[in-house]
Formats: sequence, C-alpha cells, structure tokens
Amino acid sequence: MGCDYIMRKSICFLLIFCILSSLSLVGCNSDSVGENTPPSSESTPSSTESTPPGSEEVLISEEDAYNKYYDLIERFVPELMKAPQECDVDITIRDEVTFLTEHFERNTNVKIKSQVVDGKLQYYLVNQFPAAGKMNFYCINDDKFYGVSCGLNEKGKLVEYPFSYIGSFLLSYLNTPVFEQAAIKSLTAEKKDSDVVITFVVSGPDMEYGFPQRVMREINPSPDDELDDVTIVLTIDSNGIPKAMSTKLSMSILNDDGTLHTQKSLDMDFVFNKFDNVDFDLQNVISEYASDASAFE
Repeated sequence: MGCDYIMRKSICFLLIFCILSSLSLVGCNSDSVGENTPPSSESTPSSTESTPPGSEEVLISEEDAYNKYYDLIERFVPELMKAPQECDVDITIRDEVTFLTEHFERNTNVKIKSQVVDGKLQYYLVNQFPAAGKMNFYCINDDKFYGVSCGLNEKGKLVEYPFSYIGSFLLSYLNTPVFEQAAIKSLTAEKKDSDVVITFVVSGPDMEYGFPQRVMREINPSPDDELDDVTIVLTIDSNGIPKAMSTKLSMSILNDDGTLHTQKSLDMDFVFNKFDNVDFDLQNVISEYASDASAFE
C-alpha cells in the first residue's frame, strides 16, 4: 500500500464520514423460530465450552442454531422475507471510528414495525440520530416505498422511491450479518433462568459478498479488506420466541508498516417486542413525520 494510496483513502474517508455524520441515514407471524430456513451445510454438534457459573449448558446442533438465526432475521428484514411478516423491534446502534489519531463515536436509535393487511406488507422504520438532530422515516405499503428525511421533532417531505431501492436503503441500515452455515467458527448455548442464549462466532472473511464494504463504508474499505470475526448473541425465551440479539462487528485497515490506519467497530442491540398482533395506522404514522402525506394517498 503506497503513500498515494493511503492519501487517497484518507481523503475519501474524511469526505464520506463528514457527509454521513451530517445526514445520518439509518436502518413474523409465527410464535416460534425454526420453520422456513435457507439452504445450509450439514449439521454439526455445537462446540460448547466452559459454562459460566449460574448457567446451564444446552445441547443444540449448529444447523438448528443457524436456522433459528435465519428465521429470525427473515421476520424484520424486508429483502429476506419469504412472505409478509409482523414484528415490533427496537434497535440501538453504536459505531466508533478511529482514523489515525482521530476518534469518532455515533449513536443511533431505530424503531421497526410491520403488519400484514389484506395479505400485503405494511412496514415502517424510523431512525433517529440525536447528536446530529436528524431522523429518517421509511415505509412500505402496497408494494410502494416512501421516505422522509428531516430534523428531530420536525416534519419533512414524503418522497416515493422506486421499490427496488428497498435494499440499498433499509438493508444498509439494519446491518444484519448474512452468511452461510459453514462460516460459523464456534457455537455455544446455555440456559439462563428460563431463556436460552446462543452465541455464534462467525468468520468475518466469509460474510456475504459486499456486506463488509456496506457496513464499513465510512472507512472506505477496498474489496480486499475483510471484517474481523463477528460475534452474534441470540436470546430465546422458554416458548422458543426470540427476545433479544446483539451483534459485534469490526474492521481494521493497516499501513504498510503494520500500524493502524483506520478502524471501525459497530455494535447493535435488538429488542424483539412482538411478532404477532402488531397493529398500527400507517396513515397516522406517516402524518407524524411528513409535512404533506398526499404522495401516500
């Protein structure tokens, strides 16, 4: 990596981070997990290690744990849904960026709700970025996609986007790790009170193609830059319903001499409030954020 490359990457990083910091764009009917699952490799037993005091080791196959994770993310990530799903999810996002001697932190709050009306998905996502005083609102209704960008406690113009934009808008805000079962490096499961806590360590280099570049875009990674190993902790209640999940991602880009050039960490905490009987009036929700909701009517 030459000096010219480092200089170009440094300039790109500063421009991208400043733009994203000012705009700050962010981002289920059944009662249990484990029915519709993606193709995966053969099941292997979980590699349970030492169990902390006060908890009880749980035996679960790698395939079963992987399927539970995928069934879960298919409930609140529109692009992954096989059919319309209902959900009520709160997400807290913390990302930190170190660039040479500079350090930046950002906190984001995300609310997601979805319901099924006449067999079709109604979905909305609200992203609040308190430090910048900004928020973004996106919704799906009757196979149409809308958005509003404005200040906190303000209203903005409702814009209809091409439906194909859902992936580039919503998926990049949710930052949910996507990977094949073979990418799992270790798996532990333990019982805490009445809950089961499953911890995955997943190979960063084996994430879905393009995922590292999307979630780490502030540090302008090249196609050859790889994520560090990813940790996912999933908590499931005694009825098999997901209660919470946390994900930890990071990436480091080094100089030629091995010293740190840029680093980013991204921690996300998900709270799953419910997966059925979600009820809201989307027109009223839009009116909370849009100065003129006529584009929706």
